Order: sequence, then structure tokens, then C-alpha cells
Amino acid sequence: MKYSFTWDLESIYPEGSSSPLLSQDIRMCEQRVNALVDTWETCDIQEFITEFQDIQLLLSEIESFILCLCAQDTTDSQAEVLNANFQSLDSKNDTVSALLNTRLYALDESTFQALLSKKENEWISFNLQERREKGKKLHAPEFEKVLSDLSVDGYHGWGQMYDALIGSINVNIGDTRYSFGQAENLLSDPSRDVRQEAFSAISSAFDEKKTLFAQTLNHLAGYRSAFFSAKGYAHIIDEALENNRMQHETLAAMWSVIEQHLPDITQFLERKAALLGVEKLAWYDLEAPLSKGTSTHVAYEDAIGSILDAFKKELPKLATFAEHTFENGWIEVENRPGKRPGGFCTGFPDRHESRIFMTYSGTQANVFTLAHEIGHAFHNFVTHPLPEMAQKFRMNVAETASVFAENVVIHANLENASDPQEKIKLLDDQLTRAITFLLNIRARYLFEVAFYEERKNGYVSELRLSELMENAQKTAFNNTLSSYHPYFWAAKLHFFFSHVSFYNFPYTFGFLFSNGIYEMRNDFENFEEMYIHLLEETGCMSVESLAKKHLGVDLTKSTFWEQALSPVLRNISLFCELTKEQCSTV
Repeated sequence: MKYSFTWDLESIYPEGSSSPLLSQDIRMCEQRVNALVDTWETCDIQEFITEFQDIQLLLSEIESFILCLCAQDTTDSQAEVLNANFQSLDSKNDTVSALLNTRLYALDESTFQALLSKKENEWISFNLQERREKGKKLHAPEFEKVLSDLSVDGYHGWGQMYDALIGSINVNIGDTRYSFGQAENLLSDPSRDVRQEAFSAISSAFDEKKTLFAQTLNHLAGYRSAFFSAKGYAHIIDEALENNRMQHETLAAMWSVIEQHLPDITQFLERKAALLGVEKLAWYDLEAPLSKGTSTHVAYEDAIGSILDAFKKELPKLATFAEHTFENGWIEVENRPGKRPGGFCTGFPDRHESRIFMTYSGTQANVFTLAHEIGHAFHNFVTHPLPEMAQKFRMNVAETASVFAENVVIHANLENASDPQEKIKLLDDQLTRAITFLLNIRARYLFEVAFYEERKNGYVSELRLSELMENAQKTAFNNTLSSYHPYFWAAKLHFFFSHVSFYNFPYTFGFLFSNGIYEMRNDFENFEEMYIHLLEETGCMSVESLAKKHLGVDLTKSTFWEQALSPVLRNISLFCELTKEQCSTV
């Protein structure tokens, strides 16, 4: 079967950014949001909850559609205007959300318990209790409204500035001009000369605009710090942990296990350096394939086939769903200029659909990314039938679903590989991904902690940002690389997200949590059923409660995280054993 390289957005809002239906829905949302702002103190609380959830569904559809428009074409100025204007509506919606929390906090205990006992609130009782707790921290409604209004030109304005800057980046390699996303793909090229040239060109492109990127990051961080201080957060990480429904003890236990096993993890990097014939890997070698003699290109149809085969073996319901996404135009993979870098999956909860965005260039890493994003879409599929509040799972468990799907494909490929060289290549691909989650993500976390601490004392220069970034990378990679990526703070869009702070540790959590779940798959009579129920409840409880209920484990202790890391350590040992002879002849 021939699959499309581009997605179908016309079925959502025909005519793209010029869609009359889109304009109509935006106006309707504005009217309904304004009505709630005007009546929040007097309307029936159950009607408030119901109307609020209905508005959120429509807002999610609009926001996801605009995101898709901006991602597929960075020159679509009308889409960027839509995105900028949407932030005002989104800000007012944040005010409504805060007002709902205020109303819930103001209820006496008996009235609140009666509200929780209603049949229509069965799935969202945790969310209502969570909102009631947040209501304790809120200031007067007028003050909350001012904070939300300021975020349009604070958070979101600087986030949009980054989008404009990254969209303007052109990377010149030889006589060819690449978008940043296309140039990044060259960092996995078999030729070290190509990788080095691409990395040098990327660094030069960011060097030209480093001052603008530094200003953008500083002002975004400065606004965020002031905002969190006004909200009463003691530490910059507190808001991210609260948003991820996660305890400090869980984060500390996870990082501690990784740090203890750094020498074991970095054995892979040392062995790969030897296989590539270098003393130490450079940053641009991290995604280098080991095979040089043959093409490593994977045709898109072959990628789809391998993903579906892997899913069918382990999770037949996921396989059926994945087939639906491929056949119904939910995925945009075309390799063309003008697209945003990176990949994402975004949901359309009212239509019970999702859309997946990435740039597919035929690498094995692209195959795993595709499986990763399908995992996100499956998570959406499981939760879309639930009430809107119960669909609001957090980023850490969102990454669990995506990384789990990715791991299923990786493990299936390893099991099917009979040739030792093929197994070595697959292990290399799998462990390269693991290095990203365990070391690269930790470097990002260490950088942000250090950066926000320094930002308290004033503006952090572009030179200092690069120093902080390189120091974090050296610590996270245990000084095993010969060179690092000082401009990573500018190149990684996650640092500039306006809606989410610390967009890093949830990835590591998701990676290890999914590993831990996969390690326990033989403990359940019907594993897929348990897994779906776990995903279904990701928006309804803390991660510690979720793990305790469905897996019977304590995330605040190191035992689970040791178990979750064990498949990575096993594969590193297997990789070193399989490459022993090759290494001795290099």
C-alpha cells in the first residue's frame, strides 16, 4: 500500500488559516469564555464545570490546528498571526480556569463532597480535588486576571519570538542551504566529515544570532521566575513537579540511580568511540551509525511495516490503531524545506483524532521517532472518550506511552535479528536513544537548574549560557566526549516553551517508567488490558498512585528505577560482547 507523506488538515478546518469555520469557532470560544468570566460567581457550580470542559475541548481543537499550520510551513504568516491572537484567548481561558479553582475552594466541605459524588464527576473527582487545592494558592481574581493578561506578551510573546528566530535559521553546507531540521538529520550521516561539517555549520548559524536567542531566553526565564514567585513557589522546579503530579522524592530517586550507573552507561560511548576509530566521541558522533559500507536508508513503507509487525506481536489493539493513523492521513513526514524542526503529536479530542508531525529522512532513528509519536496518538485514543478534565494527563506519563511504543519496536527488531552485525546495529540505535534519555536529557535539566539560579541575579550572557550548557553536558556525560554543543541552549526549542517549564526530566521519567512496565509484562495475565487501563487513568491521579495501583511499585524508592534501568545495562553488556572482536581489530 502507498502511504501519504503529508497529513490531512482539510477534514478538520477546510482552507487552512483562511478557514471561515475556524474563525467562527474562535469567535464562539471568545463569547463562551467571556460569559464564564462575567458569571463565575453566580452560575451553578456543576454548570460551570460542564461548560468549562466543553470550552476546553474546542480550544484544544483550535490550538492543535494552529500548531499544525505553523509547523508545516514556517512562512505561513497568516498562521503565525492566528497563533499570536490565540494567545490572548488562551490567556483569558487561564483566568477562567483560576476562577473555577477559586469557586471550588470557596465551597464548604459538605457541598464539595456532594459535588464529587455526582455521577457525571466520577472520572474527574481527582481533578476537582486538585483544583480545590490550587485554589488555596490563588490571589484575588483581579490579580489572577492581570497575571494571565501579562503572560500574552510575557511567556507567549517570547515563545513566539523563538519560533520566529528558529524559523529564520538557514544552515549553509557547501553550496546547499538547509533548514535547521534538515541539517540536524545530517548529524546521523555515516560520514564523519559530513557530520562534522553539518555540526560546524549549525554552530555558525546559531553564533550569528546568539544575542537574539540569549535575549529571548533571558526574558522568558525572567518573566517565569517573577510569575512563579508571585504564585508562591519556593523553587523554580516546584511548578514543574506539581504539573507532572510528581514528588521531589521520585525525581531524586530517578536521578540518583542514573548517576550511580554513569560508568556503566558510558561504557557504550567508550566502545562506540573505539569502533569508529576515535579516542573519544565528539557531540556530532553521538548519533553516528556504525555501518559505513552500505546504505542505512529505511524506506517509509518499510518503516511502517516494521512498526505494525512489532505492535501486532505485543499489542494488537495498538497495531489496529496504528494502521488507522497511516491510512487516514494523520501523519506529516515529508522531507522538505520550510518545516519546523523536531516532531510532535497533537490531539483533536472533540473529533477523537490526532495528528503527527516529523521530518522523515530514512534513518533508523526516524523509524523509532515515528513509533514514539504513534504511542502519543494511542494515548490520546484511549483517553479521548473520557471527560475533558480526565484527559489532562501530564507530560511525564505522556512520554511513558510514546517511549513504550518505541521500545516495543526496538525490542521486536532485536529479537528478529539473526545476523550479529544486524543485532549490533540495532543495539547501537537503541542505546543511542537511551543515551539521549539518560544523559542528554539530564544535561538539559542540570543546565536549566543552573541557569535559573544565575538568572535570579540578573541577565545571563550568551557566553555564560554556553559555559553553563557545556558544564552540564560534561557532568551528564561523565566527561566521556571530546567536544560538546555549547549552543544547545539556543538550538533546543524545549527551553523556550512558554506553556511548560523544565521540559526535560519528564522524558527520562517516561523512558524509564516505560522500561519498568515492559520489564513487568510477564507478570500480568493480560498485559495489554492492564496497560490500557494504566493509560486511561494517567489523567486521574499522581504518578506515585498510578504506579502503586497498576504495578504495585513505589516510585520514591530506588528499587523500581534500578529495575527500569536494567534492560539498558543488559544491552550495553551485550553490545560490548558482540563488538569485542571488531574492537580489537580497529
